[in-house]
Amino acid sequence: MVTVGDYVHFYEYKKPVIYGFSIRKRPPRIKTKSDDSCSENNLYRIRKQVRFILQANISINTPLTRLQFVTYTFKKEITEFKDANYILNKYHKRLNYELHKTGELSQNENLKYFLVPEIQHKRALKYGAKVWHYHIIYFNLPGLWYPRITKIWGQGGIKVKPMNDLDHLVNYVSKYFTKSKSDDYAKGQHKYFTSRALERPLEFREEDVITELKNNLDAVSKPTYVNSYKSKSWNEQENETKYSLYKLTSEQKINFNSLKPYMTKF
Repeated sequence: MVTVGDYVHFYEYKKPVIYGFSIRKRPPRIKTKSDDSCSENNLYRIRKQVRFILQANISINTPLTRLQFVTYTFKKEITEFKDANYILNKYHKRLNYELHKTGELSQNENLKYFLVPEIQHKRALKYGAKVWHYHIIYFNLPGLWYPRITKIWGQGGIKVKPMNDLDHLVNYVSKYFTKSKSDDYAKGQHKYFTSRALERPLEFREEDVITELKNNLDAVSKPTYVNSYKSKSWNEQENETKYSLYKLTSEQKINFNSLKPYMTKF
């Protein structure tokens, strides 16, 4: 059972799932064509992680005026990821400084964000250069006048999209991983990044606690979504999973928050 913001994700497995152990290192195997680092299974896991992080930081109490979806592009051909990342980090320092100076962010608050780096594939096809750009969700960015934020960025274009539908935002960002290509990323490179101090999904693992919480949820409301599917465990053993999604009421959310000391970070 995973709790994230206003939602609870409940997974019921036909066969027991083992956790809390270390896997012995195995000798490297020869990679085949079917061993794609961005295979459907990997993409599914990444999309699930992204959805959980977004739901953990976006709730009915999130001020929509401070929730912004921003795309940054480079005018120059910035093809090295470390160079693009360096420029973006320097920009965030300038932006934080500007917002602290004007009082739009308190001195003990920094920008909270989730970002996805991506190659501009249309630009690559047209001009042959694989230039990076960034899609970023800010969770506490004050409404900024467009020319002002463009001037602070100073590297190229900016597209700002205020979000009015929180569920749509989660789906909208998650889909980027379905179109990302494996050659966008070097081996071991993260496919998304987050700022510090973001809320993290929390997980219950004790069966008796989960059973009690599930019964309490079912007594108040029905799940908003139910699905069953086949899955594989860490050792490639097939399993069957029943998935249920619950949206918490305000009272339920308070009760779940009181249980945080008994949860582990997902």
